[in-house]
Amino acid sequence: MDIVDLFDFAPLLFILGILICMYFIMVRKSEFEERLALYRRKHQVQGKRAAYLNEVRKFRRWVMGIIIVVFVAPSLIIFVLMLRETGIRTALNVVVFNGKDWPRVGIYLIVFLVYWLLRYVLKRNEKALQMLVEQMSDSDFDLLLKVKDSVSLDSKYSPPFVLCNHRLYLFSSFGIREIDPTKITDINCNWGWGSNRKSVFVRIKLLKKTIGIVMLEKAFPYFQRVVEKYAKLAGITKHVSPHTMRHSFATDLLVNGADLRSVQGMLGHASIATTQIYTHITDQHLKEIHEKFHSETE
Repeated sequence: MDIVDLFDFAPLLFILGILICMYFIMVRKSEFEERLALYRRKHQVQGKRAAYLNEVRKFRRWVMGIIIVVFVAPSLIIFVLMLRETGIRTALNVVVFNGKDWPRVGIYLIVFLVYWLLRYVLKRNEKALQMLVEQMSDSDFDLLLKVKDSVSLDSKYSPPFVLCNHRLYLFSSFGIREIDPTKITDINCNWGWGSNRKSVFVRIKLLKKTIGIVMLEKAFPYFQRVVEKYAKLAGITKHVSPHTMRHSFATDLLVNGADLRSVQGMLGHASIATTQIYTHITDQHLKEIHEKFHSETE
């Protein structure tokens, strides 16, 4: 199989990957998403809540408009030009019967599937926010506004989490999960995620499972406060701050053999001298292990 054959099969692999994503996003729904499918608006919200939901709708339309202009419109223009050049009957023969040109058709199908998938995710998140904003308390809505004001424009109306009536809702492209914040036993973070390295990957440990979610660093302190608030209600006294998690993450990397330059890049330090602070911690840790080992063998 030469490179040309691999290129012919590339659209098929992309389509297969998109269909798998569609299964996990559109078919395999969480319990909350099952309830969301049955949700119908009960009453019209007013004031700041109405203004917020109006901005959410504008954000969804703005994103879909960009997707149409950048991806869908050029594909449609190319397809129309092909029809004008070859004729409708010839074009249909190419699409249906001519296997040589199916990669081109595959590209059009990929664009359509990606558009449909993104449209579904945006409309699902908009409907979820409508449902939660309608039901949440004033303090929960104030928290939602604080998270909105802390992040950049592209994330203002796509929150990573929402607190509503003592339940925590985690938003991601693959779904929305509802968890009881009093069941959170611990959270661990990997800092410096994303293209701009300003995101954090949070692993949320529950009693029977672990959930991962990505959020901007500026939104994480609000999530941390929610976790600490409900940890106290559940009788968990352990305090884990974002700064402590950052230290633990860097220390674990160095103890397990990561080089200093890699850790510097992950933490986003401008100077390696800042990262070298963690070497003193690991050196002390190794010294304690060495002393303990020798004291036991003597």
